[in-house]
Amino acid sequence: MILDEKRAFKRASCTANIQYKTVIDNKTIKGDAATRNISLGGVYFESLYHLNIGQKIELNFMGILMGSKIFCEAVVVRLDKISGSMIETFGVAAEFIDLKNDIKKEILNIISKK
Repeated sequence: MILDEKRAFKRASCTANIQYKTVIDNKTIKGDAATRNISLGGVYFESLYHLNIGQKIELNFMGILMGSKIFCEAVVVRLDKISGSMIETFGVAAEFIDLKNDIKKEILNIISKK
């Protein structure tokens, strides 16, 4: 880790489409989003939904690499309101939960290509 850097994992800019699913007030919420960056620790993406800190979400990354499928769970650790958009949009920082080795390998592959 770099001395001034507080993150434990290297991040890479990554624009990919994801689908996410969560439950809020006993209602299943599904959304499509675009990622901004990814690391072995988590992902940052834009959402039209206000997700709660501590909220568990299921993530399905689509089309990051040809033939790769990344499906995992994460927990929301930060939520930023994105200004300058005509519609209310949120930046979601989500920390991965118990990544399987094959998923870690796919993410490392993405990061190494950036």
